[in-house]
Order: sequence, then structure tokens, then C-alpha cells
Amino acid sequence: MSFARTGLPLLRRRLDHHHVPTPWRLCVVLPARRRSSDDQPRVRLCMAADIEHYSRFGNPEAMVAQERLLQVLRRARAHAGVEESAVITEGAGDSQFAILPENLDEARVVPLLIEGLAHAMRDVNRGLESHHRLRIRTAMDRGLLTPSVNGWVGTATIAVHRLLDSPALRSALAANTGVDHVVMASRTLFKDVLRHGYPGISPDAFREVGVDIPGKGFSEQAWLFVPG
Repeated sequence: MSFARTGLPLLRRRLDHHHVPTPWRLCVVLPARRRSSDDQPRVRLCMAADIEHYSRFGNPEAMVAQERLLQVLRRARAHAGVEESAVITEGAGDSQFAILPENLDEARVVPLLIEGLAHAMRDVNRGLESHHRLRIRTAMDRGLLTPSVNGWVGTATIAVHRLLDSPALRSALAANTGVDHVVMASRTLFKDVLRHGYPGISPDAFREVGVDIPGKGFSEQAWLFVPG
């Protein structure tokens, strides 16, 4: 036993460290994310377009071709009375995917879109030699679409890209060298809108074709329009 100068004994205290076998975990329950009105599924018209043989262009020419493509698509939508600021677009160099605003009068807008494409393509190619001439494939569909974390969810968004890349649409443009664009409408769009003969375009201008893409598990009937 030892003593301090005060004469009192110093007590040596034993320190014990206590360990909790399992760390404590605090669970915080967060409120579920509420869907805003903008997240709700809505029926919308969607449209995709692609430049034929885009790889033939050098970089400066490709930039001009992209500008011409966007000019054509904006002009077609303006011709149909679609407010451009309400259009949602996704670009990919030689192509554009567009989701048009909801509550469109599709009986009026769809024929005018097709008509507007023809006018815009004629103007953009005026005076150009064959190398610089823009030729595009276009596909259209309608359906219930929902915005998600990495794009849009809905069968129409898938179908419009399958139609755009289909052998039937590619071969139609390749075989008709005298035209500068072709349009493919989905079975749904033709059945709900185009077959009824609303002003602007006759249903007889369309030809039914099969679209089979086994590698994508896609097989549907569609309707092809080649300008006469």
C-alpha cells in the first residue's frame, strides 16, 4: 500500500471495459415517396426518326445532317400544331426519340405530322446532291407511358424503336430511291386513328406489313407509308 504526501492511502481503481456483443442499430422509417401528378401514367403519342447511311458522313457533314434532322422534326411538329416546349426528346446523333404532350387531338395531329414531314424533307433537301441528301425512317406509336428513373416505361416506347429498326422499314426506304422518307405506324395507331380516314391522309396510302425481330422477341403487324 502506498501513501500520498497527505498521508491518505491512494486507492487503485480497476477499470473494466464493457463490450456490447452486437452493435446497436437504429431503424429510421422514412415516408414513402409520393408520386407527383407528373409521374402518373398517361396516354401519349411517341415518334422516332433515324438518318439512313449516317456513317457515310465525315464529322463536319454529320453535324450538318444532325441539324437538318432536328429542323425537319421540329417543322413537322409545328405543322401539326404541337407546342415544341412541351415535347420531350432524346437524341442519339443520327436519331431522335420524341414523346409528344398528352391530350392531343390525334385525329388531326397524326395526319398533319406525316404531311409536315413531307414538306420539311422536300425543303431541307432542295438543291442538295445525292451524297448530302437527307433520307430518314420514321416510326410512330401511341400508348400508356410513365416516366421512370432512367427514361420512360411503356410498350409504345419499345415498339416505336423496334419499328424504326425493322428490316421492313429499312428495306422500304432502300427500295424507293425516289423518296426521301418513309413512315411506319404501329397497329394500335393505325387501328385507333389512321384507318378511320380523318382529313389529311387516306388509310389506303398505308400497306400492312409484318415486323419480326426474333432477337428482341418482337413480332407485330404494322402499317407502312411510302410517299407517292
